[in-house]
Amino acid sequence: MIILSMSVGFLLLISGFTKFFSIDETSQSLIDLGLVKIISLSRSAAIILSVMEVFLAIGLILFSGYFLVNITAFFVFLIFILINYKSVTNNLKIECNCFGKIIKTEYGYGGIIQSLIMIMIIIPNILLKNMSYINFYNIIPISTSILLIISAFFATVTIILVRETVDLINKNKVVKDF
Repeated sequence: MIILSMSVGFLLLISGFTKFFSIDETSQSLIDLGLVKIISLSRSAAIILSVMEVFLAIGLILFSGYFLVNITAFFVFLIFILINYKSVTNNLKIECNCFGKIIKTEYGYGGIIQSLIMIMIIIPNILLKNMSYINFYNIIPISTSILLIISAFFATVTIILVRETVDLINKNKVVKDF
């Protein structure tokens, strides 16, 4: 489970940093979705969101065996699902800026699927109290540690590609419906 927890951590790290470098776009998406009404508050919310994602990422990468890290991640991902669900039920087509300007994404089914995958990865950590990387790395050789990190990176890319595929399928379905 360490590899999968690290992959979710890497995903949040990418998401947090890219949001930080596109605060205006993240701020606007929060307004467009109706989560924040005042522009100055939306900028603050966008900064808090990006910083929170980075801290949660570090927690999942280094301390995935800790209950507090995992239960926090669980509730954050649950909130992400609810936000994406709101977009689906209200038929909103709003860029979520989840990965800043690097990857264009919208709120919707892709975000729901991505968040569900991340929750499924976190649940075993909550139930089984897995060993975290910070403890594990003391007992494994550096080559195995590098392999863990590379594997986690590929798992991160896979989660992002699943989301992009769902978004693409959904866009094509919407276009064909018109």
